[in-house]
Amino acid sequence: MPRKKTEGAAAVEEEVKAIRKTAKKASTTAKKAAEEVAAAVSETVVNVEEMAAAKKPAARRTKKVQEEYFVEFNGSSVSMNTVQERIAEAVKAEKSIKAETVKVYVKPQDGKAYYVINEDVTGSVDLF
Repeated sequence: MPRKKTEGAAAVEEEVKAIRKTAKKASTTAKKAAEEVAAAVSETVVNVEEMAAAKKPAARRTKKVQEEYFVEFNGSSVSMNTVQERIAEAVKAEKSIKAETVKVYVKPQDGKAYYVINEDVTGSVDLF
């Protein structure tokens, strides 16, 4: 013959059932949460891998050195940038010239910079 449960034992048994039911729900909820977290992590990893694949290697940035050249002769000095500007003005004055190549010869003893454009047009500008 089965034993008759006391009121306290029945209450404990009900409590155990409630705890098991709550644990089962928590386990299911935890499982779902873990799956969601795993999916989110997986998606993040894929996104990071895509970003890494798409990212181009950074171009090396080199600091451009500013250069300026001068010609000095008998106590006078002129910047080669100034000479270049003077030659450009002289070429612009000749509207029929379309410069493809320009060669410049500096002769400080003459005080002139001689130029040759496209191997056939010649001229000069004053240095000082």
